[in-house]
Amino acid sequence: MSSATRSTQLREVVTDGTARGIGLGTWLLYAGLAFVAAFVSIPVFVRLTEQMYASDIMVHAGLAKDIVEQGGWISYSLWYPLVYVLTGGANDTALFRPVSIVLLTASVVLKAVLVMWLTSRFARSAVWGFAIGVFSVLAMPILNPAMPKMVYLGQITPNVWHNSTNILALPFAIIAALAAIALIRKPEWRTAATFGGLIFLSVLTKPNYALALLPVVGIALIVKLVRARSPWRDAFGYCAVAFMPVAVLLVVQYFLVFSSSGVRDARLVFAPFEVWQVFSANIPLSLVLSFGGAVLTHFALPVERRRSTAVVLSWLVVVVAVLEAAMLAERVVGGAISTDGNWFWGAYTATFILLIVLIANLARSLHEARPTKRRVPVVVLALVVLVLHVVSGIVYVLNVLETGNALV
Repeated sequence: MSSATRSTQLREVVTDGTARGIGLGTWLLYAGLAFVAAFVSIPVFVRLTEQMYASDIMVHAGLAKDIVEQGGWISYSLWYPLVYVLTGGANDTALFRPVSIVLLTASVVLKAVLVMWLTSRFARSAVWGFAIGVFSVLAMPILNPAMPKMVYLGQITPNVWHNSTNILALPFAIIAALAAIALIRKPEWRTAATFGGLIFLSVLTKPNYALALLPVVGIALIVKLVRARSPWRDAFGYCAVAFMPVAVLLVVQYFLVFSSSGVRDARLVFAPFEVWQVFSANIPLSLVLSFGGAVLTHFALPVERRRSTAVVLSWLVVVVAVLEAAMLAERVVGGAISTDGNWFWGAYTATFILLIVLIANLARSLHEARPTKRRVPVVVLALVVLVLHVVSGIVYVLNVLETGNALV
């Protein structure tokens, strides 16, 4: 084999990952991505488990024993039984810290590798998959130069570093979103059952993302079935398999949380912007900082890709999730509105998934054809702003390592 042939095959492996018999380049990229994810995650989680006030991590670990033994874990997250099992049911702070660091680092690595696997297959480029995987680890809202120490609070962020349950839930949400796209594209027993099982698992890890995804998927599925004139028995069956198990779980969770003897002494209320304005003095600016890269990437896509099922579905879920975050709140005993911001978690996850879907579609479009002269400036601007999201994430991580405070 000539050196030119070997060079050509190596390029195919690195850029496409499909050359027969040669996969070393792609595996090295996966290994490199896992290293990057761990290299960023471990110092952050070590820092955030030093001071309880700076994050929810040690708080969530400390709750595991009581929540599991009282049966309340099903109301919120699999995080608690995982910590409970790995610590042997002990109530030992010395065990909570290493267990939390390992679990959270593994979740971030899994998220990054999963993103690379999905996007490299879709974009037909392992290099693009690697780049999107790195983006998935570091991306944060665009840094506001006027407030460089306030990247997170007030914005809709694609990554959260201080909340154990949200970090654990993200890989499961990604898979549930993929199953939702498959269901809408081709409603049948297999896709309905797959979505039903994966969204059930996603809700067990954390319900917030599903509360935005399910209404969108439900309406989209009904529209699809009506347009396809599916037999009513099949249509009813698909909906029942996809939605009934998770609907029962969500009802159980609601009563476990908000009943008079629930795990949270609060009630759900309609309170437009009351929580958000506590953390953002300028909500329109926060939206620009949060979604600048997503909007520009959307318009950098060819028209047919903007209208794809994955893109449209992802945007609709973000809209619903942001509306939930903006409009809903919890009123605690005494009448005050809770500023815990529990309705923002779904918006964070939805924003992460939207960005990954958009960037993957941009990569695929660039792989298939050169952009038209009219699109080139928008593509370049979108890529620059996406890099700014990553730079902002690096600044955020450095702030956390310096101060031990994730709420910046």
